[in-house]
Amino acid sequence: MTAVAHESSEHAGVTASRNLDGATLDQLQDDIAQITRNYTTVSPVAAFMEARRLRDLGYHLLGHTRRPSQEADLYFAVGVACGLLAAASFGLGCWDAATEQARAAWVYGTQVGHAGLRSWAKGMQALVAYWSGDPAVAVTLAGKAQDVAPAGTAMVRLRCIEARAWAQLGRVQEAERAIASAEAARERVDGSDELHDRIGGQFGFDRARQARCHATAYLQLGKPGEAITRAENAIGMYAAMPPGQRWVKIEAQAHADLAAAHLMSGDLDGARDALLPVLRTAPGLRVEGLTRRVQRVADLLANQRYRGSKLACQLGGEIGEFTAGTLRRAIGS
Repeated sequence: MTAVAHESSEHAGVTASRNLDGATLDQLQDDIAQITRNYTTVSPVAAFMEARRLRDLGYHLLGHTRRPSQEADLYFAVGVACGLLAAASFGLGCWDAATEQARAAWVYGTQVGHAGLRSWAKGMQALVAYWSGDPAVAVTLAGKAQDVAPAGTAMVRLRCIEARAWAQLGRVQEAERAIASAEAARERVDGSDELHDRIGGQFGFDRARQARCHATAYLQLGKPGEAITRAENAIGMYAAMPPGQRWVKIEAQAHADLAAAHLMSGDLDGARDALLPVLRTAPGLRVEGLTRRVQRVADLLANQRYRGSKLACQLGGEIGEFTAGTLRRAIGS
């Protein structure tokens, strides 16, 4: 019996020795939070490389602890890093990679029972389906994400994704119902969500981002007046933010939607004014969500009503130069 007791004691000693220094774990968490918040202004390529480094560091550290609390913190950190890899892949137009990274984030979120990470990851899968041209699947995935999502910011984001998917399907009532649900969910935001609120950054979803999403939905519903109102709201909110907090990529997307809405309303001059800030976007920030919106503007310029217009031809040429410098073309994917 004494020998067996010794065995237990020895194993306990080994387990106790496999314990990370608290500062090491704190540094990993801080680094992940920093790249998450800096995502608003950096290229997705740079974000991808840093997120990969931090994910791999998390994998390494998991082999150096057996403390359940530290393992849980590391699995969450790795899951957040995979979420960033999904977002960066999405921004580069690499749909399959984005989906695979999002699934990994879902698994890690499930491992530690983190509803915020799980719902964000499933929402990313819905977003990929939407942009891949499969809105019915996007609606289904958004619904599954809502089933596990905490109240507040997570639900606002998921309702916005759902609204755009319904709009792409041409389902006006369902889209507007989802928009109304997003507005109602906004009233329940209290800043308590660890991922969406406290870490924030790429995982955040403020009122400006929400307004941008609603503008896109109304564009797809063929309601340019509503789209103009929502896009202008988003642009106004971003303009009021300190430069370091402005989402350059998202703000440019709102401008592109505003340009498209003006074209749908027959206002070519308004479209030009809205598009000019977009065309000045640095090549490293021309993410897929922006280039797709700019392509919508190009498609509208090709409409019969603008044929023969010198201004329309000029804008079309500038859009061609813009899309030639997109990230997706630069990386060859």
